[in-house]
Amino acid sequence: MKDLTRLNYSADPACLRRISAVALSIAVLLAGVLYYGLYRQHALPPMLEWLSVWMPHDTPLIAHGLLGQSVPSLTHAFATVLLLHALLPATLSTRLWLRLTVVGCLFLFEGALGTPDTADVMAIVLGALMAELLAWRLGLFVYARQRTSRWALAGLVSLSGLLAAGTSPLRDSYGECAAFDVNGECEEYKKPATPIYMSYAELREAVRLESARAPDQLGRVYLYGDYIFLNERNKGIHVIDNGNPEAPLNVGFINIPGNTELAIRDNYLYADSFVDLITLDLNDPANVQLISRQEDIFPYDEFQSIPYNISFRFQTVDRQRGVIVGYRLRDN
Repeated sequence: MKDLTRLNYSADPACLRRISAVALSIAVLLAGVLYYGLYRQHALPPMLEWLSVWMPHDTPLIAHGLLGQSVPSLTHAFATVLLLHALLPATLSTRLWLRLTVVGCLFLFEGALGTPDTADVMAIVLGALMAELLAWRLGLFVYARQRTSRWALAGLVSLSGLLAAGTSPLRDSYGECAAFDVNGECEEYKKPATPIYMSYAELREAVRLESARAPDQLGRVYLYGDYIFLNERNKGIHVIDNGNPEAPLNVGFINIPGNTELAIRDNYLYADSFVDLITLDLNDPANVQLISRQEDIFPYDEFQSIPYNISFRFQTVDRQRGVIVGYRLRDN
């Protein structure tokens, strides 16, 4: 006699919900793998190196923002916990320790093989909570009595944990790429550093006319009347008396931290100073006077005065402390 229960099993709503959960988990895992191929080719674990062959080499190395940097941890924590509910039904007590084991293993993998930071930890917790909520909505919290498969659990945790920790390859330490060669390979990695701040009070008291100095790292050049104004990036403006073009005279330097742009109209010089816009009186170019400052006009850019090969990864930029004017290299 045929087993009618088995024939109707595929039509069981609970079974269909579990199948849907498995399919969604696999899709999320594949999205995480695709993320590696697009944004972290230099950091692919050995098991995923084949992805680099199929992926373009001109994509950005790291997606910006905390969420973008922690996509793998989020997606793989979500998929792992959801798969646990879909594939490993268990009693109430067993289900609890299974969750703790899975999340604990993800943290262990992240700490041992990846580059853990606060964002990654938050991403794992958020992914697990999202999976718990979805499992509850799908009705997967039906505790069965069948035994769970230790091999299935071990394989599930190992696969997703290795992917979640893949922010670094197992053979090298992780680093953000600063420059690529013509073949799309990283030829220079960024150096980890801690930002150095200038308070807003110091910034807004720093504008002054100083004695002339030799120009360095010039940016904008502005000719106005008999004077040439040379911007030195993020430092200030050189004032050059060009009354005798054959023998221009460097008459002074206007100290303006964070200055990259300038414009002059009706004897007023307008210049940016990191986030502020200042106005200077040029009626006497040899004795420039600050007459006004509009605060917080421009967006905050923590890397405005930082070289391209410096990274603040794992550092929280505190905008309340002021603008970033330098850095200190870290050992790791």
